[in-house]
Amino acid sequence: MKYLTIDDVCEMLSISRRTLERMRVLSAYELLQSIQQRNPITSDLNDTDIKNETERLSFPEPDLFIGKSPRWEQDKLISWLQINGKKLKT
Repeated sequence: MKYLTIDDVCEMLSISRRTLERMRVLSAYELLQSIQQRNPITSDLNDTDIKNETERLSFPEPDLFIGKSPRWEQDKLISWLQINGKKLKT
């Protein structure tokens, strides 16, 4: 089992550290609204659908902390990306 640091996650996703921090803070509801604005196909989702989607889209919380440094389990992060990756594309 491998745990990824913030730098590892940023490299894996090809994003900056600041973008990762925004993803962690951004509420899933706001994320879904942003996706809906970019993709009209999803605009017909009802509140229940939105709630279900937001639970899936929320960036995973770290699996552990070493001091103040968060770590994500690599396999869990890859699984989350497989489910949500297509929805995060711009």
